[in-house]
Amino acid sequence: MAKVPFGEVKVISVLRIKGNIYVLTFTPGLGHQSGQFVSICCPGKISPLPFCLMIGGDSTSQVIFDVKGMGTAWLAERKPGDILDVLGPLGNGFSVFKETKTVLLVAGGMGIVPILELSRHLIQDRRCYVKLLYGARDKEHLLSERHLPVALEVLYFTDDGSCGEKGLVTDRLGETIEELRPDQIFACGPKAMLAEVKRIIEPYSISCRVVLETIMGCGGQGHCRGCIIERVDGTFVHLCEEGPVFDIIEVKL
Repeated sequence: MAKVPFGEVKVISVLRIKGNIYVLTFTPGLGHQSGQFVSICCPGKISPLPFCLMIGGDSTSQVIFDVKGMGTAWLAERKPGDILDVLGPLGNGFSVFKETKTVLLVAGGMGIVPILELSRHLIQDRRCYVKLLYGARDKEHLLSERHLPVALEVLYFTDDGSCGEKGLVTDRLGETIEELRPDQIFACGPKAMLAEVKRIIEPYSISCRVVLETIMGCGGQGHCRGCIIERVDGTFVHLCEEGPVFDIIEVKL
């Protein structure tokens, strides 16, 4: 097991995006790859909390999070200049093929965070054409357009129809694949959504990478061996070491 990088970072800002969703910016930046994560130590939590990493700007990194408990509530109250103990970057990130030119992204709920970071890389660094199917329970749980790359084509879906189409992102997945014929697909969201993505893309010979989530008792340090992911061949891997990005055909959903 590789040594987990540990260090301190300084909070630059904590801003409320909408509802209970916040973005925390800190320095120094962790020099991560899209899809990797960082674990942040929070008082009252036995283990550090994992968050997907994003590039915030020159020499800074960001995490976007939904306040759901004591740890994330504490993070939302941090002030500029506060010091945080972190572990990271951790895990393996996205693998984009050299020949990839057209990409389809699928995001549900807070699964938008790693997908957003990847979209910026694909558009700005790789000059790919990128389309995103993005859904949430309602308008208040969707990030606004100002948080997304300008060149990103987006189809919105909400359970209640308050923004975009009423329904699920997977309702239009097969149709979009037929129209777009993407070189690669990347997805992140609830397990049920990913299972449906896997079912729909099965007839197509298209690479699909997904970001999986599970409980990490040690915050991604590789100690607890609790973040087990089952492969389709019956073997098991640990998300913190071999994930969080996996080939969708290799894992059970």
